Amino acid sequence: MAKKNKRFSYKPQFQSEAVKQEPTDFKTQWRGLKDTRKRKINLFTSPTFLILALIVILIVIFWLSRYE
Repeated sequence: MAKKNKRFSYKPQFQSEAVKQEPTDFKTQWRGLKDTRKRKINLFTSPTFLILALIVILIVIFWLSRYE
């Protein structure tokens, strides 16, 4: 004899139907996706930092080449 699967109708304590509104407008959904999928800004991958790092490396190479 196999046991039947039990079904639970669990509702979280702090979830209410008023908070759970689904936007039906396409523009609203698109804005929501754009906001949630923004790239995290990292200092080391920013173009400004990479250019400054390249300049510093070139200056150091030039400065060290004078000691040959």
